[in-house]
Amino acid sequence: MRTITQNIYTFEELSDKAQAKVLSDNSHILTDHNWWSDTCYDANETAGLDIVEFDITFQNYIKAHFTTSAKDSALRVISEHGEHCDTYSIAKKFLSNLNELERKEDTAQTEAELEELEEIYLNNIKKAYLTILDKEFNYLCSDEAITDHITENEWEFYEDGSRYKS
Repeated sequence: MRTITQNIYTFEELSDKAQAKVLSDNSHILTDHNWWSDTCYDANETAGLDIVEFDITFQNYIKAHFTTSAKDSALRVISEHGEHCDTYSIAKKFLSNLNELERKEDTAQTEAELEELEEIYLNNIKKAYLTILDKEFNYLCSDEAITDHITENEWEFYEDGSRYKS
C-alpha cells in the first residue's frame, strides 16, 4: 500500500499565477451553453421581438422581427422594463411619435410615416437587444463572473491551478 498526500486549494488560496491560469482555462465556461436564451426569451415575451439570429463577435448584427404590432410591443416594454432601460426610452419615444402621428389628418401621408416610424422603432429595439446581448456575453467572460461561478460551486484546485475533481 502506498499513501499519497496532496494539497488542495480553493480559488482564493491559489497564487496569483495559478488564479490567472484558472481564469484563462475557464474563460468561456459560462458561454459554452445557450447563454443568450433568457435575453431572447425576454425579447419575445416582453417586446414581442423574435430574435432569429445575431452575431456580437465579428459582424455585429441582429436579425429579428415583431410577433406583435409595434405599438403593442412598445406598450409591453413600457409596462415591463424599468425607466432606466434603453428599451424603455426607445418605446417611450416611439409611442410619443406615434401619438403625434395619429393626430394628423392626412391619411395618405400618415400611412407612409407610420411604416417609417415602425421601422425605426424595430431597428432601435433590435440594436438595444444586441447591446444587451453583447454586455451579457462580456460579463459572462469576465474574471468577476468566472470567479463567482468557481466560488459558488466550491471548485478546488491543485497548486498549479489545475482543477481537482474528487
